[in-house]
Amino acid sequence: MKFSRQKIINISFTVIVLFLALPTTAILASWNSLPGSTLYPVKRGLEKTALFLLPNSLLEMDFRLKLLDRRFNEAIPNLFGNHSDQSLKAIVEEARMMELAFEDLAPKTQVRAQIKVVSKLKQTSQKLEQAQQQHLIPVPHPNQPPAAPPPPNPIDETQEDLDDIIKNLE
Repeated sequence: MKFSRQKIINISFTVIVLFLALPTTAILASWNSLPGSTLYPVKRGLEKTALFLLPNSLLEMDFRLKLLDRRFNEAIPNLFGNHSDQSLKAIVEEARMMELAFEDLAPKTQVRAQIKVVSKLKQTSQKLEQAQQQHLIPVPHPNQPPAAPPPPNPIDETQEDLDDIIKNLE
């Protein structure tokens, strides 16, 4: 059985396309997945792979800042829903990973990264505060007896965790 050069090229090209089709499809399908969805672990796995490939540099910190924005944007639809705790924990987890990556940077790079990271963490905390204020909380009628004290607010806990990370970085 003799193959022509063109046939070998065609078969090789087809194998390469098929080999790349699965990860490409996974990336596209999971791109906008939210916590609790089936494709969310795929999305997080792809992000971890990208981080593994980045060196300890400002580029990695910039990518981590984008991931923090991504976690925040994922949390907003779930902020007062079923997956709010998971979404808020993901924000803190991303911030803690950024803090750990910060320690691995060269001293000169740390100085430049510190400004960006602290600023982004403060912005994220402020955005959480704004989202919490926009959420309508029922006001009790003046003649009603006071309700039991509310449970701890996960947004407040998230903001406290972010404040701790900011203090460590400053």
